[in-house]
Amino acid sequence: MSVLFCSSLHLCMLEMQMQQPPGYRPRGGGISVMNEAERKSRGNYSEIVDCVISRMQMEHLKRRVREIFPGTGEEIKDLINLTYSMKGLSLITDFSDAQQVGKRLYMDENTAVSEEESKHINFAEYGEKALAEGGCRILPYGVLVVHGFEMQQIYNGRTFHEYLYDADKTVAVLEMKNKAGDRDYLYMPTDLSGVNMMKERLKILDLRECSVEDIHNVRLPESLVPKPGKLGCAEELAYFNEMCQNVCRFDEEEMKRLAMAAEFVGAKKYTDITYVAKCLNEFDITPSVHNDEEYGKFLVTQSGLFEVDELLLPHIDYAGFAADKRSGTLGESGYVPGGFVGVEKGIQEFLGYKGEFAERLEKDGDCYEKFCLYSPLKGMLTAGEEEDELCGDALVPRNFFSCFRNRI
Repeated sequence: MSVLFCSSLHLCMLEMQMQQPPGYRPRGGGISVMNEAERKSRGNYSEIVDCVISRMQMEHLKRRVREIFPGTGEEIKDLINLTYSMKGLSLITDFSDAQQVGKRLYMDENTAVSEEESKHINFAEYGEKALAEGGCRILPYGVLVVHGFEMQQIYNGRTFHEYLYDADKTVAVLEMKNKAGDRDYLYMPTDLSGVNMMKERLKILDLRECSVEDIHNVRLPESLVPKPGKLGCAEELAYFNEMCQNVCRFDEEEMKRLAMAAEFVGAKKYTDITYVAKCLNEFDITPSVHNDEEYGKFLVTQSGLFEVDELLLPHIDYAGFAADKRSGTLGESGYVPGGFVGVEKGIQEFLGYKGEFAERLEKDGDCYEKFCLYSPLKGMLTAGEEEDELCGDALVPRNFFSCFRNRI
């Protein structure tokens, strides 16, 4: 349902924000930086809402919801669940066109309708039936029609069910479970902020306190989807996330090419697949050919690289032509179940990346580098007693003051 209940601009903004899961942040929107005390104080979602609107405005919103939906609770989680239960609710403001009213009621009940199906539906009759059988209430903003409405418990006050709100950039969803049995989801690729929010909702402090229960594949090739048990530590999770970051913008064809290239070079680790994804344009990949005869015929007749008289096609040695192409221009080449794969570099050059640039998804005491001051007059300061005694005169030559006195 696209129409909002509230007329106030600030309350409308709140309603739109409540339709998004806690912690939702559009990609590329930046990261909010806050100190530890402020972050902990915002662990409760009601306190986050208090930062957006005043308590008086919130009480007004609760009162309006209570008037319209008498059975709805007054807690923040109940209001959030209401935003996910709009199916079967319609707010009609214009009754001049019966066909359009019926179509609006039908769309609010069934979410979508195909063009072919819409040609066989009498929306005017459907609208009359819905208005006669459903509950109607006259509100200051129009007529509220309740038909097929059912309150859904999506949000329990801490965690959401799986909710794929960014399908174009999400390649996999990890179902995380803590020791108490609570579940939450990581939408890959993610970042440190997303992991911290997941830990807040599961009430854990360390990734070792939860496990990957299941992996819901969205757009990855099946050969690249790991088993849940392989993501048992923060390091492996960071490597898998880096791979997802590098392939999240791939279309379906590029995903297939990546799977073929990874199989050809024997990339099993996430770090190796990440490097192959970065160098995917270096591979010569031709799907649906499985021998030199088929590959040579593709090069001559379909690649567009050559213009050959049709009378000569029956006399061409396609297998020999493909063999010459492979030995002359490609360092490594071969056939995988998906087709032909070749590359100029050696295979081992694609298997050397160790994940040095992977973004860490959990910070501990070992990840903070020690900051040392360096002075060309004194040299590198190392940890020890000398570092504790560092003061201003330690950064100048020891004989500086004596030279200064002599000059005076």
